[in-house]
Amino acid sequence: MSKSVKIAWGIITLLPIAYFIFFISFVASLDQSQPAAEMEEQLKNMFRLHIASMSLMAALIVSYVFYLFKSGAVPKEKRVLWAVILIAGNMFAMPIFWLFYVWRAPVKDVSY
Repeated sequence: MSKSVKIAWGIITLLPIAYFIFFISFVASLDQSQPAAEMEEQLKNMFRLHIASMSLMAALIVSYVFYLFKSGAVPKEKRVLWAVILIAGNMFAMPIFWLFYVWRAPVKDVSY
């Protein structure tokens, strides 16, 4: 995997954490005194963003579990454990997995 693909995957991996922080700040800043139509529009937009974020999370989980079992970066005895950790702790576990097993994975030199 090239360095640019690793970096892109790492940035995409951090997006759910950024969304989580945004979501918490959005909910904390909701103003109950604003007009109902305005609040409804804000909630509709947030719902769309939330669906997109959850879809991204599902795609990331699938991609990480696929990488986990298809690459040789993770020792066989740790693969099932990492699969459980990635599925259960997804948003917080994926950056750690990316750092240890994607970013630091040895680049295989293919010579012809």
